[in-house]
Amino acid sequence: MRRHEFEPARLLAGLAFAGIASAFAVDAAGGWDVPGWLVVPVLAAALGLAGLVSAVTRAVRARRPGGGRREGAPVGADPGSDPEPGPGSDPGGDSGADSGGVRAGGEEAPRAGGR
Repeated sequence: MRRHEFEPARLLAGLAFAGIASAFAVDAAGGWDVPGWLVVPVLAAALGLAGLVSAVTRAVRARRPGGGRREGAPVGADPGSDPEPGPGSDPGGDSGADSGGVRAGGEEAPRAGGR
């Protein structure tokens, strides 16, 4: 799985939606009477706060040495990309399968016995 930076605004927005969904689930079960008009202001406040957190996060990361680059990433790498292929990746694309003695580029690889 690719690693990614922590996004606090996404967490906040997800918690807001989960909270609203939970409130309606409790209302449907008869445990609490949620006024319908309350949803719009709560949702607007939660999304506004998530937008503010996103802007602050972007500003803080822009001031970070290296321009917000992840630690260990190559200098020219995209901030969201992996620094290097993991142990399960195969840059050649053949996944360990027998290539029939042909190297990349089409030339034939030397075989055992010198033929």
